[in-house]
Amino acid sequence: MLLLNTYDYPVYSLAAEKVKAAFRIAYSVLDKIAYFLNAYLDLGLSERGISFPKLFKTRSKAVNFREAFAERKNWMLRGLYWVSRDLYDPGDESRELLEPDAQELHKLRRFLEHRYVKLHDPFLPSTGSDAHRDQLAFSIKREEFEEKAVRMLRTVREATIYLSLAIELEERQKAEAREDDVLVMPIPSTTIADDWKM
Repeated sequence: MLLLNTYDYPVYSLAAEKVKAAFRIAYSVLDKIAYFLNAYLDLGLSERGISFPKLFKTRSKAVNFREAFAERKNWMLRGLYWVSRDLYDPGDESRELLEPDAQELHKLRRFLEHRYVKLHDPFLPSTGSDAHRDQLAFSIKREEFEEKAVRMLRTVREATIYLSLAIELEERQKAEAREDDVLVMPIPSTTIADDWKM
């Protein structure tokens, strides 16, 4: 493959592209959690506007926690709410964020999804010399981007743990509230054969 040197020390490697993909996929898992909770808890939110930070908040500025979550005795859902407070919501500029660079992480995700992120070797001159930088790209040093990707993976891991514990608690509460004469049939599960995964 022929690559021309643009003299801004870009990183072209499969490993760098895998880190970009990991960041994108991790960030999108949070929105998948929001879609799932909307359906599972029957929140009735429009699918078009669902995102993880918007899932928990109301339109009222006085109340920032949706009543459907507040009335539940499930502290894991509140844990998910606090994870959502680490994420930037472009529709709510006034919201205080717990993560100092949440807005930059959001911008980075948008560039990864819709535009272009250019990773640079660490010996690139500091951001003060932008003469050789691509104005269409989000330019970031490779090590800095990798730190942000690891932070995003940790956030998603935390959210996934809270989600699984929240669902387990919801199902236990449903079982306790169920009448004794209601029969619940178990559904046996099987594993998928390895040759089906090809």
